[in-house]
This record gives sequence, structure tokens and C-alpha cells, in this order.
Amino acid sequence: MKRILLFSWLATAALGVATAGSASATVLCKTATQPCTSAYTTGTTIQASLKAGTQFTLEAGFTTIACTETTMKGEVTNAGPTSVAGPLTSITFGGCGGVTVTVLSSKGTFSIKSSSGGNGTVTFTGVEVTFSYLGTSCVYGFSTGTSVGQLVGGSMASMTEEASVNKISGGFSCANPAKWNAPLTVTSPEPLYVEETATEPVVLCKVAAEPCTSTYGKETAIEATIAGSWLLNAGIAEIKCTGASINGSVTNPGPTGPVTGTVNSVGFSSCGSATVDVLKNGTFSIGAPSGGNGTFKLEGFEVTVSVAGTSCVYGGPVTFSLTGGATASLKSTGSLPKVSGGPHAPAPPL
Repeated sequence: MKRILLFSWLATAALGVATAGSASATVLCKTATQPCTSAYTTGTTIQASLKAGTQFTLEAGFTTIACTETTMKGEVTNAGPTSVAGPLTSITFGGCGGVTVTVLSSKGTFSIKSSSGGNGTVTFTGVEVTFSYLGTSCVYGFSTGTSVGQLVGGSMASMTEEASVNKISGGFSCANPAKWNAPLTVTSPEPLYVEETATEPVVLCKVAAEPCTSTYGKETAIEATIAGSWLLNAGIAEIKCTGASINGSVTNPGPTGPVTGTVNSVGFSSCGSATVDVLKNGTFSIGAPSGGNGTFKLEGFEVTVSVAGTSCVYGGPVTFSLTGGATASLKSTGSLPKVSGGPHAPAPPL
């Protein structure tokens, strides 16, 4: 059976759990799940090329340009949650007949925002392309945040770019705007869906504000000491320690996913005739914000409890309720499975 565990702690600094902003956040997802539970991260490469049997067209006024080869490539440098965005690292055109197509040095940037049903809206900024034919040259480009079409999620996603693109320079025969059309298949990553963020954006906050306006950052120390006593009904005895502390540091301050970190030390003292030794400190995560409060989950935690010649090893996970405030608090009344020990320390159920 599992043993009853009671923690009651006080954190040593003003602390609250809050959302980072709107819940309508965006991630690129590996599965068609809402909210997303398996997201693509920073550094992901997005590649697309023309759908089989289609062509890129630009209705440029002086002629309609058609290309049988078009590719686009971008790198995700912001994986969410406000939007997914990054630079367009490559744009190519080929098979354009007698038309010369030159992508200027500014390839621009892209952003993707979730719309619905695993799909998203794609925008371009700063893309500039020169189209030259029979002595006429026209430069077209996308201004800030121009919507170019929809990304339709799937096992192999697709993107139909249908947009009006502004003339940057060129003679009177260059249409302004021109009509840009590119039916694309997303060849990487596979699969690809545009979904809401995996969890509501979470941050640790210095003030009671929703959304948070002043956050704690990476490497923030979280320290707590016992308020009252730590109780463990271990079968061999009821262990009571009046001294206990926990010290951790934040490794992911949010807002993408829960706040996470490493536990640097856990200590117990004044446990009467019992000895409590910490074998593994573990890690922690903080999530489920509501009203400045949240949950604090301790995982990979193991302690040896020894009394009257009998030793038992117990291990996490353990979930605390975290109550925000000028001095925040953690509290848990729950069960802790036995990892090893003699018959006096009953095993958890199968």
C-alpha cells in the first residue's frame, strides 16, 4: 500500500503563478490534438514546394508569369506561444519560361497563427522578388505582416498562397498590386498541425496581476522551509520531522509549457528516533495557474526512512498545492510509493 505523506511549507519570497497572456496561443504540433501535447520546438525547419501538377503564377500586368518549380524554406526561431515565427532562409523559382526571377537579398520573415481545426494563417514580411521579361523588370514585395494564405494541417500539410503583392519598383506596365498564387505541399516537418499551446502559458510572478507584468526568470532560486511538521505514516512508525527545507532553481521560466527546474537540495531534521536521508533530489514543475495559485509537482524524489533497525525507501512524484502571496506556501497531503524495504513497510498496490 501507499503511505500517507503530509507536507506544509512556506516559500521565502513573494511568489504567484499566473498566465503570460491570452490563452489563444500557437504552436506547431506533431499530432492533431487540441490543446497540443507534442510540439515542434525552436530550430525546426519548415520546407515547402509546389504541389504536383501545379505551378506558381504572378499576374503582373505586362504578363502572367508561370513557374513550374517553387520552393520555400524557413527556420522557427520563436516556437510560440504568441505566434510561430522565423526567417525565410531560402526562396527559389524555376521553369519560368523566358522570365528571369531573382530573389533579392532580403528574403524576409514568416509567422503562423492558429486559426482552427489544426490550421493556421501564414504572413510574410520583407520578401522582395524581381521579375524580368522582354526588357521589363518589376520588383514586388510583402509589407509588414501581409497575409499570404492558410496552412492546412495534416500528415503532410499544405499551404495555398493567394495574396495581393505590392509593387516596390518598376514601370507603368507593372501591375500594382499583382496577384501571387502558389499551391504548396509542406515536405518538412511531417506531420504538421497548427494548434493551441500545449498548456496555458505559465510564469512565476512578482505581483498579483493577470496576465503577469513582472516575471521571475531563469535560474530564480525557490527556497522553502517547513511550517509545522512533516509527517510520514510509514507502517514501521509514524515519522514526524519538525525541521525540513527544499531548495531549487528554475531552468524553464515559461511561458511555453509549465515552469520547470531542478531541486538542488532537500533536508529533514529533528525526526525523533528516525533518520531520514535524501537519496535523490529530483526535479519540479509548476502549472495550472488560477488566481495566483498553482500546482508544484516534485518528481524523481527518493528518501530512506530508518527507525529501530528497519529501513524503507520511498519515492515521488508528489504534488503540492502552491498558494501565491507575499510569502507563498506549499502543501500536500498524499501518498508516497515504497521503492524498497522490508515487510514492515507495505508495498504499493499492483
